[in-house]
Amino acid sequence: MLYPMTEGDNMTLICDTSLSPLRQGTELQFAFYRDGLEVQKFSSSHQYEVQSAQPKDYAKYSCEVRTPTNSVIKRSEELYMQIQGENHKADHTTVNIIRLALSGCVVFLACVFLIHHIKTEVITPSKE
Repeated sequence: MLYPMTEGDNMTLICDTSLSPLRQGTELQFAFYRDGLEVQKFSSSHQYEVQSAQPKDYAKYSCEVRTPTNSVIKRSEELYMQIQGENHKADHTTVNIIRLALSGCVVFLACVFLIHHIKTEVITPSKE
C-alpha cells in the first residue's frame, strides 16, 4: 500500500496487534524497519515517529513484534510511505494555470478561425 505524506508532516507508525490473540496479557516488544533496516530496536513502544518528514523518508516501513522469550516473532506487511515536497501543491497550481492559459488560447484561435471562415463564406460569391 502507498501512503502519501507532505514534506514537514509528522508521521507516526503504529504496530497494531489488537487482532492477535497473543496481545491478551502477554508482554510484547516491537521493532521498526525502513527498507528492511532496523530504525527502532525492540522495546515496549508500539509506535515509531518521524518528526518533520522529508523526501529522504520515502521508504517501505514494517514492524516486528515478539515475546520477551522470542517464542513468537511476527513481521507486518510493508507500507510504502511517499513524502511529497512542499512545492508539490505549488506545482499543481502552476500546471493548472498553464492549462487554463492554453485552453484560453485554443478558444481564442477557434473563434478567430470561425470568424474568418464566416467572413470568407459571406464575401466570396458562390459559383452557381
